[in-house]
Amino acid sequence: MIKIDSIKKSFGSEEVLSEVTMQLHEKQVYGLVGANGSGKTTLFNCIAGLYPFKGTVRYDKLSPLKNHIGFLETEPYFFPRTTGREYLYFCCHARQVDPKPFKDYNPFNLPLDKYTSSYSTGMKKKLAFQGILMQQNDFLLLDEPFNGIDLISGLAIKKIILRLRNEGKIVLMSSHVLPLLKDICDTIFYLQNGVVEKVFQSGEFELIEDILLNSMGEI
Repeated sequence: MIKIDSIKKSFGSEEVLSEVTMQLHEKQVYGLVGANGSGKTTLFNCIAGLYPFKGTVRYDKLSPLKNHIGFLETEPYFFPRTTGREYLYFCCHARQVDPKPFKDYNPFNLPLDKYTSSYSTGMKKKLAFQGILMQQNDFLLLDEPFNGIDLISGLAIKKIILRLRNEGKIVLMSSHVLPLLKDICDTIFYLQNGVVEKVFQSGEFELIEDILLNSMGEI
């Protein structure tokens, strides 16, 4: 289990996150929704350890969470003049995972011997996701995993996420594609003004759309 307790984050005088608290359990997929600017990406960066923050993130294993987390950023970064295959090897070595068993692993049929600079936005997202999968992380933090992804690849990612849940992983993901979140997630958190305003269980997902629309005021 991962316990996120009272995370607060400010940039200068602007408070972006205020007392964000969550509990995440194994074999569960969690969604995070909210308007643009509600703090979703900032929260992910805090959980991943990329931003300093007030509050705590606790993992019930002996080793630190950073050794078990795979973070898929909205816009993954790749070193210049790096091929897809080189990037995947780097991901494996970063977690001390032997890349040899993954020699022929290419679930998205990517041109792994080409430079990542030639990849489209969707291809970069798929390559970064593949790297996280090869690392065999226990906790996957996915920021807009379907952004820029074609229909077939989106279905493949959905299938992989459900498989990860069955394998005992913890998945926390954000997405603006609400029907996909409803279809995949066990629980969805609604983030507004830097706090978790509501937690929806699977039987309550139909309420989310109205709450999101109401947050925008009269349309």
